[in-house]
Amino acid sequence: MSNVVHLPRPRSQRPASEGLGFYVRVGRNDHVSLLDPLATGEEGIFGFVIDAHNAERHRELRAR
Repeated sequence: MSNVVHLPRPRSQRPASEGLGFYVRVGRNDHVSLLDPLATGEEGIFGFVIDAHNAERHRELRAR
């Protein structure tokens, strides 16, 4: 039967999975230490989670 899939399938026959996103939750003073990796071209960070009450404090990080 062509509609039967025998499990486990070999890795070569599995569909490619998308990688997980890496989001960093920024603490009150973390914006200073997170600007350095961004300046050097860090590509592993997908985005940042910033508390609304710290939005103005992290304006430089949000601008990147």
